[in-house]
Amino acid sequence: MKDLWITLYTDAGFKNGQGTWGAWIRTPNERIIRNGVCHEKITDANLAEMYAILAGVILILRTYPDLKIRGILVKSDSRTAIQWTRYGAPMPRDPAAAKMRTRLYEMLDERECHIRCVWVKGHRKPSLGISAYLNGAVDGLASLAREGPSGLINTRHRIEPLSE
Repeated sequence: MKDLWITLYTDAGFKNGQGTWGAWIRTPNERIIRNGVCHEKITDANLAEMYAILAGVILILRTYPDLKIRGILVKSDSRTAIQWTRYGAPMPRDPAAAKMRTRLYEMLDERECHIRCVWVKGHRKPSLGISAYLNGAVDGLASLAREGPSGLINTRHRIEPLSE
């Protein structure tokens, strides 16, 4: 099943010198919901957004080490992080962003996995559709991570096919 694409929604926050992130991973059979605190070298919101994408991709590749994933579809409300992540785009000038992008592509290339990034408008009513709902969810996850250990989420849900 080499044609499998996994969808990854990400968002991040940066407040009081600390970056946080949230990720919602959708496969045909599972949902993985996770958040966390960025590395201390993450110094602004754009780097936190890139960190969120990297964290989500790492989570996917480590969770499914034997799965033949054709690609990861990233949905983010950060135009900057999307630009830094796109194949063929110039290397980011920021050294931390360049390091994250290099690591991202090394991991993807090792697994022969593609990445496609799509911008989604952030801060919309969840009732406006799945993208609005999930972007709001990962925004909330990033905010929760600022609360420390009590705000950290790590869930994995199996989705059973509907019976006829």
